[in-house]
Amino acid sequence: MRTKTLWLWLGLLVTSLALVAAGCGGDDNEAAGTGATTGGTEAAEQVITVNWGTEPPSLDPGLATDVTSSNILLNIMDPLVKLDEDLNPVGAAAESFETSDDGKTVTYHLRDGLKWTNGDPVTANDFEYSWKRRSHRSSVPTTRTSSTALSGRRSTTAVIPRRTTAPP
Repeated sequence: MRTKTLWLWLGLLVTSLALVAAGCGGDDNEAAGTGATTGGTEAAEQVITVNWGTEPPSLDPGLATDVTSSNILLNIMDPLVKLDEDLNPVGAAAESFETSDDGKTVTYHLRDGLKWTNGDPVTANDFEYSWKRRSHRSSVPTTRTSSTALSGRRSTTAVIPRRTTAPP
């Protein structure tokens, strides 16, 4: 019995070492013979396949409360602003934004050329509608999410982005 245990441990050790050795080594020159690209040119078809793990319950930004839906929405839609590495707000769909002196009003200036996937232009009215819909109690999901900051208040004022025009 002791001999079997010894052989089992020896087999596990050899297998582990083989896996470690297989994972190490290789260089960029070896990739050339395999058809893999090492940089410089784009693939013919610009497609990425991602396994999100589960079907999203909703891709409606006003109703999404789960991680899967949120991850997909963050990858297919731009918010007005995003957070940078230092957690400071930076423009995304907004080219720029200013906060009033009293801190109660934020004015967003949209980037030119924003389009929906069907080619229609994205307008300030789209953001206004979304903001008002999200802050309306009947459309807020029942679970506690980031919408709580908006829906928990007695009054929420929608901030209407203004489209900036390109300088002449």
